[in-house]
Amino acid sequence: MRNLLFLLALVACGGDDKKTVDAAPPADVAVDTATAAPSAMAYCTDIIANCTGANAQYPSLDQCLGTAATFPVGNVGEQVGNTLGCRAYHAGAPSQTLPAMHCIHAGPGGDQTNAAGTCGDACTSFCNLEVKTCGTIAVPLPNITPQYQDLAACVTACGNFNKANLYVLNTTQPSPSGDSLACRLYHATNAAFYTKLGGMVNLVATHCTHAAATPTGPCSGIAKP
Repeated sequence: MRNLLFLLALVACGGDDKKTVDAAPPADVAVDTATAAPSAMAYCTDIIANCTGANAQYPSLDQCLGTAATFPVGNVGEQVGNTLGCRAYHAGAPSQTLPAMHCIHAGPGGDQTNAAGTCGDACTSFCNLEVKTCGTIAVPLPNITPQYQDLAACVTACGNFNKANLYVLNTTQPSPSGDSLACRLYHATNAAFYTKLGGMVNLVATHCTHAAATPTGPCSGIAKP
């Protein structure tokens, strides 16, 4: 009788163990929580389509793509900050509806040169583009003469640039000129364009000098608003 009771107790314990195992949650279940990153191609497609004429920000899709590759990526749908995400938001439906207001937010400067900044202030946007495309004295790029010691030095220098000459592209005068932030910003996008094309380091270097603190070529003359 004592042995029979012992066997019954073992069976009962085995049943409880099985219930415990069955009740446990499955292990190693993968949960996909990734969020899609902003797309440079989607951004450039939108801004080229929605920002035309007096509201144009880039002369070509490739110039946009080369420039967009230098933006901090950020997040989809954000409306402020020096990021691709912010520019993509403003380049989409907002620029389609109100291009005069939103296209400049979506452009390379993140806003007008004389504004506080929506998608980043224009000096920070310019200098981020400049140092990633042209390098710095601290971290030079091959075969390109750097124009600024580092990002901070560029931002400091930019504080003295003429900002009254606004960043505007149009079909009759597609390149800002004169000693201004607008002209330097435009030529920094040119440098990014030739970087994207590849194998044109001499043209990259040329446009980098146009964006210098003491610029050459079209940015060395008198700025015309």
